Amino acid sequence: MLGLKYPIFQSPMAGISTIKLASAITNSGGLGAIPLAAVDLRNPDAIESIRGQLDSFRSHLDNPELSRNVNLNFFCHDRSIQASSPTAKQIANWKTVFTPAFNNHDLSKIEFPISNVSFQELEESGPQKNYNSLLELLAEYRPKVVSFHFGVPSQKTIDSLQSNGIDVFVSVTSLAEAKFAASKGVRGLTCQGFEAGGHRGNFLESTSNDENLSTYVLTNLVAREFGKQLYVVPAGGIMNGRDIDNYLSLPGVSAVQVGTVFLDTKESLSNGYISKHRELPTTMISSISGKTARCLRTPFIESVIKNNKDDLDLPPYGYTYSAFKSAVKAAGNPDNGFFLAGQGFPVLKGNGAGAAEVFQELVDEMKGKL
Repeated sequence: MLGLKYPIFQSPMAGISTIKLASAITNSGGLGAIPLAAVDLRNPDAIESIRGQLDSFRSHLDNPELSRNVNLNFFCHDRSIQASSPTAKQIANWKTVFTPAFNNHDLSKIEFPISNVSFQELEESGPQKNYNSLLELLAEYRPKVVSFHFGVPSQKTIDSLQSNGIDVFVSVTSLAEAKFAASKGVRGLTCQGFEAGGHRGNFLESTSNDENLSTYVLTNLVAREFGKQLYVVPAGGIMNGRDIDNYLSLPGVSAVQVGTVFLDTKESLSNGYISKHRELPTTMISSISGKTARCLRTPFIESVIKNNKDDLDLPPYGYTYSAFKSAVKAAGNPDNGFFLAGQGFPVLKGNGAGAAEVFQELVDEMKGKL
């Protein structure tokens, strides 16, 4: 698939993935991923910062012929959810929830700037120069995949990328979302099951109406409908080579995407907390970022859940996320973090090993050698 040695994609994992992690996966024969959701595409230097990441990625490759074997990931959520700044009431509610969680640390000076600006914002409001420059940059570097989470980009974006030999993938959490994405002409569907760590990518249904389909059920539904014409890639709860082999044996499945399995590798940005707390379960929570995400249910997260049992109206996605990150720094305790991980976390591989070593273990398991 896509000329890869092994049909294994690395999950983008914003905030955890690094260029070294992406290049290690690509060097090993898979598809490395570079998360770009944190880049504010409206900024004058945004496009050059992406160029810098791509150049760095290439510099870490063993073979220049692998330079296209990468997935660039953007967030494409509905821009209207970030249209209005937080109200005074929302900010007050946020402090009610988070002040006790941060052991009553003074959060009065925490600000709420917008972060994680949607790709849709660039498409619809520009600057047009940045949009054109980004498409030109992508046409120049021609990554094999450009993927979108939380939604589908414009037809212009899809057509521009795919006319330059770049396959557009979209994360879907339901058959309806898969049908919508397919109707726009994308070439790949990443089937994000409910087991998956990180932000839930649903974009047609609200969280309350989300079926919470498992990776297996979702993949079967989507592969049956689109497996003969599109790339179908399951993601969520895939923690070893036997899981990979099982999914690849399903009719219509092209590859798998794995992320949590690489959390404890030396190339990831996760701190030592996860290595010491393999016993922790995961949970879904929206209070941290403003969008539902699966993370470790740490004592800190337990406190946030308890403090927000009444489901208070908090600042929108992006605003509340930036405030949370500032609060973590201000409070000075990195254990009060937002440790995104899938339900397979307790059987995490790595223990500080290199990503290439973990990848090879997956391959050996997949081939039945382990």
